[in-house]
Amino acid sequence: MTLISLLLRSLRHYRWWHAGLALAVALAAMVIAGSLAVGDSVRTTLARQAAERIGRVQTVVVGGEKFFTEALARRLPGEVAPIVMVRRASLKFVHCPADPDQLYDLAADPHELVNLAGDPIHHELVASLRAEVAQRWDLDALTEQVLADQARRRYASEALRSGQFTPWDYTPPADGSTQYMRNHLDLNDVERQARWPRT
Repeated sequence: MTLISLLLRSLRHYRWWHAGLALAVALAAMVIAGSLAVGDSVRTTLARQAAERIGRVQTVVVGGEKFFTEALARRLPGEVAPIVMVRRASLKFVHCPADPDQLYDLAADPHELVNLAGDPIHHELVASLRAEVAQRWDLDALTEQVLADQARRRYASEALRSGQFTPWDYTPPADGSTQYMRNHLDLNDVERQARWPRT
């Protein structure tokens, strides 16, 4: 018996076992390929949805536990302009001179993922909403007012920081438990704190 005939007899004898193994390998390969394809599809879909939600955002400011003033907008890169919004029933129209118009149907699209402003079907509606915006607001004058107000605030802030600085931060009310007579306080200590100058 030659080696080739031995191999052929072995394959013939274990043909169902070999067929099952080949089927399992093929099935595993299809599962892996499908997983990679689905993963890429899901990743692409999530990236597209995130991009649609973010829009044309170029700069993000994360305040954390701190505060920042409206004057920060003038120090950020890019064009800055007022943003106004008009509601008509379930329709929400957002207009900004620096960005394309946005139109959303909140009843069918509550997450505002589909911008209808560029749809030719809504051309007349968008034109009427733009006319309403122009009638209700003077955005150029509003921009000048905001910039002038920011300049006055910066001037006042710089003036207040010269000499002895008095912050405008909110000061919480004093703790009355240490100002007035309590059972746990000594009367002499309360009277001493009430004297001026303090002793």
